[in-house]
Amino acid sequence: MAKRIIAISRQYGAGGHSLAALLSEKLGIEYYDQDLIKEIAEKSGYSMETVEDQGEQMETGSAFLNVFRSNRFETNKQEQIWDATKTVIRHLADKESCIILGRCANYVLRNREDVISVYLHADPETCAERLYAKTGTKPSEAEMKRVDKRRAAFYQYYTDWEWNDVNGYTISLDTGKISIERCADIIMELFKEDEQ
Repeated sequence: MAKRIIAISRQYGAGGHSLAALLSEKLGIEYYDQDLIKEIAEKSGYSMETVEDQGEQMETGSAFLNVFRSNRFETNKQEQIWDATKTVIRHLADKESCIILGRCANYVLRNREDVISVYLHADPETCAERLYAKTGTKPSEAEMKRVDKRRAAFYQYYTDWEWNDVNGYTISLDTGKISIERCADIIMELFKEDEQ
């Protein structure tokens, strides 16, 4: 079997974790989410909590304003975490077929031929229901927008790409209209098609 990488970007509540776990089970390959955070923490020297907090989200606003909002130590810390993130993602992609959730993996691996990059999105009600089923708490639409805006700002700052621009992905899937199971089937078809 040829090595393949699936990089999943997702809106908050769009089901990225569920899809990655399902694909991992069906394809028999590892998926990296919390394990990725652990490896980035080890590589960067920062705690898992720091990597999780600063490793995929940034305050909204321009990059110029973000420089003035944070002190030099915070900016340096984010840069070190970003450098460690890129190193870990590239290492995992070189090592084995795998699924990488978030962390701008589609951008980091953009020049590789063995990557299927996926963007997941859904309507706010579907996202809220999915988050409620997972956590027992239904987030407000404002909270969901805030998380997505912070993810988009982080993505824009480090990649100079728009996070939700479909041109940065192999495929974009609406998990409000297509079930997680069917999304997994579609991605598996691409995965197996590319093996041939």
